[in-house]
Amino acid sequence: TSFHWAAGQISLGALDSYPRNSWERIVFILAMMLGFLFGSSVVSTLSASMIDYQMMQKGNKMKLRTLRRYLLENEVPPHVALPVQRQAEQQLAHREPLAEGAVAALELVSVALRS
Repeated sequence: TSFHWAAGQISLGALDSYPRNSWERIVFILAMMLGFLFGSSVVSTLSASMIDYQMMQKGNKMKLRTLRRYLLENEVPPHVALPVQRQAEQQLAHREPLAEGAVAALELVSVALRS
């Protein structure tokens, strides 16, 4: 009974209906555990994706920060520095198409599927 009550409190849900026997209580507890597992998996996946995205962007941000520092230290006028920064941002955002040799996983695919 206490575990059932605690699970209801953790889930922030009001317990409108209470289990009437042991089997209903067991089903409720298993459903709550599965719900917690699913919810924590979703949160974990989202946070891992966000961290991965931040790590991918970190290199480009560092390059742009270094460029800004260089332009400031060398007293480059703003009418020159801004176009330089914009062009650098555009070049960093541009992605070249991958060549077949750059994709290591293609070696695992049969020759018939590759051609």
